Amino acid sequence: MAIRGSTIALKFGLSFYVARFVGLSELGTYGLVVGLSLTAPVFFRAGLFTTIARQLVDAEPSHMTCDLKHYLVWVGGCYGIVLLLIPLLPHIDGFPSLQTSAYVIWAIVLGEHLALDATLLLNNLHRSQAANVFGLGQSAAWVIPYVVTSWMMPDLRTFDVLLAFWAVGTFVSLAGVSMLFWEWPWRASKPLSLGWYRQRLRASGYLFSSDLIGTVSQFIDRYMIAYFISIEQAGVYTLFFQLANSIFTLIASSIVNVHRPKIISAFGANRLQEAASQLRQLQVEAVCVFVVLSLVIGGAFQFVAPWLNRPAVLVFLPLMWFTFTATALKTWCLAGFIELYARHYDRELFWLNLLGFALITILSLATISFAGIYGIPIAIGVSYAVVLYLIGITVARS
Repeated sequence: MAIRGSTIALKFGLSFYVARFVGLSELGTYGLVVGLSLTAPVFFRAGLFTTIARQLVDAEPSHMTCDLKHYLVWVGGCYGIVLLLIPLLPHIDGFPSLQTSAYVIWAIVLGEHLALDATLLLNNLHRSQAANVFGLGQSAAWVIPYVVTSWMMPDLRTFDVLLAFWAVGTFVSLAGVSMLFWEWPWRASKPLSLGWYRQRLRASGYLFSSDLIGTVSQFIDRYMIAYFISIEQAGVYTLFFQLANSIFTLIASSIVNVHRPKIISAFGANRLQEAASQLRQLQVEAVCVFVVLSLVIGGAFQFVAPWLNRPAVLVFLPLMWFTFTATALKTWCLAGFIELYARHYDRELFWLNLLGFALITILSLATISFAGIYGIPIAIGVSYAVVLYLIGITVARS
């Protein structure tokens, strides 16, 4: 937790720095790129990595390298096609910084894709500490140099420079973590086969759709605020979202990822009592830690907020607590999603994610008209509460 806490502190510190010294509009655009860097990889994975990651928990090295080799070829092909299409993409109205940074954003999305896969792979192989150290290195590799350099040279406090540091730092950290897998029997594994892709893509249908919908539902809020309200208020929301999401990410990486492979193994071996015990422990730890940290961090931020010298942040300060409440329900739901995934309830997981996405979208559009920016966390909280109730019903009927 100390390692992951340092990672989250760096990420939030960057948002704080951008809000104070660069601008809320730039922070809002940064939030949109963060959402893209987490949503696009889910699309390009096509459910393949989610499917094989569940089997890698107890797989032999030869099977691991065979699956991963096929998967990496798939990823390389997808991003290669996108790279060729970038010159043909129409300009994105309203986001001029994105129009001039398409290639850098492409590199960021690719780097974040590989980094997320490496982190999940290390956790599923019960190497949580290595995953956490890698996460810290990935954050520190560019956040600290960017802040220090732009602090000494104010002319570098621009969105394009931030993107450049992000892209370079991510690939530097990836070069380091690749050494952990260097000695694996890559050449000894089976050659590439089109049959592998046909089989895996058919098996990954529900998981692909579920992952894509679930990820989009987590980031659609900022796009809706930017479109229906303003990019500046999207920046305010991004600041509060980063506070809440920093706690969520800390719990997901230091608590959830430790229990996740154990739960998958227990269900895979039909040790249902052990799996239920692990799930209860996960739920209690995750929710209790989230509540405690949200009270501590939220209370501290009340005193820090005036230093930002951004009046909009002070005006919308109550929004922070709404965001914390919605994210707490999201944290509780995460344990339920892991149980469905471990039980191979891929179809149920898909439909619940689809329902959650539909509820978040519909309720956000309904509440934003009379509650403004506050309607977003209200809609998210209600949606996750409904999904949480339906997860309980689904598991009880099994």
